[in-house]
Amino acid sequence: MAAALGVTLSVSASAGVAQAAGGGGWQRGYRSTSGTSNQLYSVAAISGSNAWAVGSWGRGALVMHWNGSRWSRVTVAGQASFYLTQVAASSAGNVWAFGNTNNGLAGVALRWDGSLWQRVPLPAGAFPDAAAVLSGSDVWISGQQSCTGSGSAASCQTGMYRWNGSSWAGPYLVPALVNTISAAGAGHIWLVGEAGTSQLPGPYRLVAYQWSGQGWTSVRVPAPRSSGPPDLQVVSRSDVWLYSWLAAKPQRGYLLHWNGTGWRQIDAPAAIATSDGLITDGQGGVWAGPWAHWTGRRWLGTVPGPSFAGNLNSFDLRGLARIPGRTTVWGVGEVSHSPTSPIWDTLIARYP
Repeated sequence: MAAALGVTLSVSASAGVAQAAGGGGWQRGYRSTSGTSNQLYSVAAISGSNAWAVGSWGRGALVMHWNGSRWSRVTVAGQASFYLTQVAASSAGNVWAFGNTNNGLAGVALRWDGSLWQRVPLPAGAFPDAAAVLSGSDVWISGQQSCTGSGSAASCQTGMYRWNGSSWAGPYLVPALVNTISAAGAGHIWLVGEAGTSQLPGPYRLVAYQWSGQGWTSVRVPAPRSSGPPDLQVVSRSDVWLYSWLAAKPQRGYLLHWNGTGWRQIDAPAAIATSDGLITDGQGGVWAGPWAHWTGRRWLGTVPGPSFAGNLNSFDLRGLARIPGRTTVWGVGEVSHSPTSPIWDTLIARYP
């Protein structure tokens, strides 16, 4: 998924349709203290005692690891020359991180094999804004994007690449700007993106594609005119979730759910602060960013109170990951060093 989620908040409890009960919501688990801005953009949870998070520290990369009792920084070779925006894993010995060099001229891919982080060469010109890790020999990334025309007349395409364990195959072209790729096994690989625009926030036509084994096949999606970065979660053949914003109603998010036979649209109330950062909740619902939880029956607002990050401090959680087999969610992002400081500190939280 693209790096940034959400809505940066100056703490003020929102009046949601339903608000998480006190004591059962977001709990702050880690906060850095430094004179250098640092923040996290993405997190991957492998188990209750194994999680990775990535981001930036000044003009370099930040990598952090959870061992079941504490978060700690991990040194990666060459980390001063790049920053990382996404991390994904299929196992404890197959964790990938993606980002870009500081000069913006090249993409970056790293792989953790259980003992060491190593660089993985990328195809020329590939900037991996979207990625899905299925196994050590099956990894998808988005590559080059190009457009002709502008506005609703824009015609764009994205090249997708697939790692087979030793090299990249592709590009496999998709006639859209790809934002997210998600998979539930090699036979159920989807991506979501925008058509009819050359840049976000749009407005645009939401489009989805599924991998056929030979190429990308369009999936019919009855979506309204949309804006902002869309997102995607594939759980199974009969359980797929999409997220975007309603172009006609700014700051109003909506979900699309595929049950194997048809789509259902679920609009969020204006009082619920949805955002991209779509993850399942393990109980049939989804999170649409850190402050909005669709339980399957109702929307639950989860904006924490002032004590979460300190009175008047601005904060955001940009990456979410649920611990497999549980309903517990990790959220990573940043919090202002002080109410008036331009410096950001890393913030890691847990729900509940």
